[in-house]
Amino acid sequence: MVLSAIAECVAITAVRRRVRCCAGRKYLEMDINIPEDMARQYGDIVAKHLTIVADRYRRLFFVDNIINTLKVFSTFLCITRSAL
Repeated sequence: MVLSAIAECVAITAVRRRVRCCAGRKYLEMDINIPEDMARQYGDIVAKHLTIVADRYRRLFFVDNIINTLKVFSTFLCITRSAL
């Protein structure tokens, strides 16, 4: 009787440990492969956005519009002067 109670306690403890240890197991075993066409699609979108941003910064810093360049320069100057 005592031995069966001890065995039952040991079994319950083992089950509790297994459940506690493996609470995130379903997330570890989840398939996270991204389809190749979806990766290519999002890669193209990111590339387009980066190209647009790079083009805007290039025009701003390489004097395509002198007024905007002077505005950015004066803003950077004010920020660095106020930090000192």
